[in-house]
Amino acid sequence: MALRAALAERGLVAFLAEGAVLARASGVDDGPLADAVALAVPDTLAVELVAPHAGPLRGLGVPEGVTLIVGGGYHGKSTLLAALARGVYDHVPGDGRDRCVTRADAMSVRAEDGRFIGGVDLRPFISHLPGGRDTSAFESADASGSTSQAAAIVEALEAGA
Repeated sequence: MALRAALAERGLVAFLAEGAVLARASGVDDGPLADAVALAVPDTLAVELVAPHAGPLRGLGVPEGVTLIVGGGYHGKSTLLAALARGVYDHVPGDGRDRCVTRADAMSVRAEDGRFIGGVDLRPFISHLPGGRDTSAFESADASGSTSQAAAIVEALEAGA
């Protein structure tokens, strides 16, 4: 709780402690992956937070604002994103993520091909659709990936993200 409370004070949305094991055993087993590589944080991205009963902790601090996560295939991008999304919840001690936290007001958004969209203003992201369709109050019973992702971002912002 203290780590999560310290995030906003430091201008961070998340903190992942160095040495954390983010990879999970499988899609049906939320335990840590055996022989997983522990998180190593480069000095350029490292921050230090103080835990009341553990002292200073070095780790990856994700700053407020837009953050891009890029890299080659099988380099941990999805694993990192999953850890950030699940960091809004407390973890079982010893599961490898017990010092990985995300602010409670964080939201995860993704594209959902085929989802319903009802009256969402997509103009910040999409202004020209085939056939001149209006995007100021976009509606679809079967949205594309790009329109669904734009709608999800607008909806998350409306909800306070």
